[in-house]
Formats: sequence, C-alpha cells, structure tokens
Amino acid sequence: MRYRWFVLWVGLVWLFSAVGPMQGCTPPPQGEGAESTVDGGEVATEKSAETVTESAGETGPTCQTGDPVNSCQGEGTECKSQRDCDKTKGYDQIGTCLSGLCALNAEKASILTGDEKEPDLGCIETPPALPQGAAKATWWGEVESFGLEGDTPGLKVTVYDHQEFMGKGSAATALGTNTAKAATDEGGCTPACADGRVCWKKTCVRTALKSGYKVGYFEVKDLPTNKRLVVIVEGKGYIQTLLYNLWIPADKVNAEGFYQERVFAISEVTKTLIPALAGIGQIEPGNAAIAGEVQDCQGKPLYGATVTLSHRPEKLSYFNGKGDQPDPTQNETNKDGTYGALNIKPDASGKLKVVFAAKVGGKVKKLLDYELRMLPDAISILTVRPWYPGRP
Repeated sequence: MRYRWFVLWVGLVWLFSAVGPMQGCTPPPQGEGAESTVDGGEVATEKSAETVTESAGETGPTCQTGDPVNSCQGEGTECKSQRDCDKTKGYDQIGTCLSGLCALNAEKASILTGDEKEPDLGCIETPPALPQGAAKATWWGEVESFGLEGDTPGLKVTVYDHQEFMGKGSAATALGTNTAKAATDEGGCTPACADGRVCWKKTCVRTALKSGYKVGYFEVKDLPTNKRLVVIVEGKGYIQTLLYNLWIPADKVNAEGFYQERVFAISEVTKTLIPALAGIGQIEPGNAAIAGEVQDCQGKPLYGATVTLSHRPEKLSYFNGKGDQPDPTQNETNKDGTYGALNIKPDASGKLKVVFAAKVGGKVKKLLDYELRMLPDAISILTVRPWYPGRP
C-alpha cells in the first residue's frame, strides 16, 4: 500500500491549472502507421491519422465531460476489435483495443521504472502465490489528513469487500467500521517512547502534528486477509475519500493478530482550494476525481504507462517526474508514475473502468484493467500494480 499522498494533493491542485492531454478532443498525430498488439497479443497495424479522419467522418462526435469515452471515438460504447480503435477521431494518440476500451498508446518504445531500469512485469503472466499466514486480522493505523492538515479523531473509517461494494455501492454491508480516536499510553514499548509519542498497540505513535492538530487512530476487527478491500474515510470537515486496491497480506499480520497501515482523509478546505488556486469557478457538484500511481510488480513507479478511463474527465494529466505538478507535454506517466483525472461525471451505475497500458519491446501491452465505483463529490485513490489477489 504505497502512495505518494502529498504529491497527489499538490498534483490535484496543479491539475486544474495545467493544460494537460485530454482524452478525445484533439486531432490525432500525423505520420505513418505503427504496430501495436491487441488483447490476444496479435500485432495490429495502426492506420495513419489521415485514414483515421476519413474513416470517422469529418464532423466526428462531440465529447462532453462524463460521456462514455468510446462513444466519442468510433462505433458504439466499446471496442470489439482493433478496427474500432483505428477509426478513432479526436484523439491525440491512436488507441489499441484492450478490455473493451480504445486504450491510449504510449509514445515511449519500451516502459521502464522510474530509475530507468527494466521493470518487473512477471506477475502479469505468472501471478505470485498468495502469502501464507492468518486468515483474519485487526487492521489499525493512523488517519492522516491529506493536503491541508486538520484534526482526525472522530472520522469514520469503513471497510468493504471490493466485490460487494462494486455490486451495491454504499448500500453494501460493511465488513467493519470504526470511529478514529486519540491514542492513549498503554505501556509496553521497549525502548520507551519519546518526543511526545505514546505506546499504543505496542508501537510508539504520535498524538499530534507539529502544527498542533490532533491525530486519530482507527481499529477494524475481523477483516479477511489476501482479499481486495475498499476503504471509505469521512467525517465533519472532510469529503468522502475512497481508497481502492488495498488488501492485508497474511504474512504481515503479527502474532497478536494486528496489521498496521495508515489511511487518508481529504479535507473540505483542500477540495475548495483546488479550483480557487486554478482560477476556475468550482468542481461541479456531483462530479468526482481520481489519482494514483502506476507501479511494476515490485512496487516501483512505471515510466511510460498510459491511463484510459471509460468516462471522460474534464482533465486527465500525467506528472513531470518530480511529482509536484502535471506536465502538459506528457502523454504517459513520467518517472514518478503518477496520474490524475478531475471532474469525472459518474453515470447512473457509478462504475468506472480504468485501463493501464504500455509498450514492451515496441508492442502495446495491457498492464491491468481495474473497475471501481465513483461516488458523487468524492475523491478516489487508485494506485496499482499489474497483480492483486483474485486477479482474473
């Protein structure tokens, strides 16, 4: 569960002011066709931009925020063959048909890690064995204020089974919920805690930030290990923050049955400042946002991956490699592996498909597709590796 949370907050602020690459609205590049692969690994030759324009027709569809991406591309709501993506008009990159979406093709000939080394993608073809250990665990940790700081005692942390949440959304039965509280000194830490920390769960933890804001801790019991979970953090002064692709590795549960990992909450003030700093009116009521990092099988950020969403955001952008702002020249992830999409208008189902792709040896390869559920006025965090427990 590795996130560059401060990076993503700064990125969300900058994303509104940056003119990043947007799906579906600029003409495709001129030039000769190139080779790409489709889901089955077969090579498909992309048509030139001129051919694409002729195939799609001169007028082309009008793309609006929230529209199904493929309705802005070619024929129908999804691609059934490479031909559908070859007919794309309005994209600045030709797409490859992956998991029913015309996934944007990366420009980088072969993906690398952030330190420009060969990535570990072995878990795509050979999924690793599940870690061995406890079947259940008590998950505890700090609720950290993401962006502008604030008190976090009193915030509610709710954990859902991923599949159940995808089917029923907020109406799903929670696996557990807990209201964060201030840690009290329980004793038992060796060496003794210092610097104002107290011993809680046999771990030295902080009770307040340097700014003076109080820190809250949650504890949710009897959660399954080795299974995908969805966590929602919410409460007074904070917006709903959805954390996806989280799971408790069985081998990380200690002898007392505890697993420690923090969760995050985004304050209403932070969300309010985003449009103000960007010089726009507001984030439209009911719209959502998503941000995260694309990683290899070892958790290293991937340099040269594309992110395609099934519903159009107002802005989709990749960052500058330092993680502090979007780069309008980037059509794929930089060395930080970070992406962000804002002002996504969920449809009635709330479901959003995200396809992550890259070129490996000059050919397009799907790294992962992931389905999540967007909630109105909420922000989702989705950091992915090419594998997760139960991946088909």
